[in-house]
Amino acid sequence: MGRIENFSEKFAAEKAARRVNNVKAVAEEIEVRLPSSAKHGDEEIASAAIDRLKWDSSVPSGAVKVKVEKVGSL
Repeated sequence: MGRIENFSEKFAAEKAARRVNNVKAVAEEIEVRLPSSAKHGDEEIASAAIDRLKWDSSVPSGAVKVKVEKVGSL
């Protein structure tokens, strides 16, 4: 398990792992630790994710379910 400071770093690490020869699967255990000034509640994060998915025409409506958890413990 690793910890990083933003979601861009998480995405880059996952993408890099998939590029390694003979990798069949990636077990994602990377925790994003945002700065304390960037904390948001579960409801706010879920709402933002739902809004973003609505704007992405490549994601069919209802194809992704949003679940936010553990925000209060960060």
